[in-house]
Amino acid sequence: MKLNAPRLARVRSHFSHDGQFAQFTMVNKAGAHLSFTIPFSELGALMGVFRNVAKTMSQLLGASEHASSAQAMEGLANAQPATALTMARDADTGDALLGFESEDGGISVRLSPEMLRELRSALDQHDNESRDRLAAE
Repeated sequence: MKLNAPRLARVRSHFSHDGQFAQFTMVNKAGAHLSFTIPFSELGALMGVFRNVAKTMSQLLGASEHASSAQAMEGLANAQPATALTMARDADTGDALLGFESEDGGISVRLSPEMLRELRSALDQHDNESRDRLAAE
């Protein structure tokens, strides 16, 4: 199934005065909008759905390296600046626990030893490219 939709222009949220409900409004670049309200008690279910959607989309994009790279670069280009970074280790599994916060919220991830090695490698590559760029200037 091929789906096409205009890109999102903005996403906004509003909360009830007592925090029991949140309303989300999404507007795409064509001007169409979608609004829905959800009670706090059902927010976990919505987050679970979004996690599953993100996982499935990631797997599908990963099947096409070109699409995956293009999508990743586009997503990274829209990244919010980090305002805080926290790292810890799970005593039971040895996994690294990494948390990021931005003005828009936070996210935490669990990194297996293999993923931690990949992160270190990516950071080393970034550092090397930055040094090469500075040396060329």
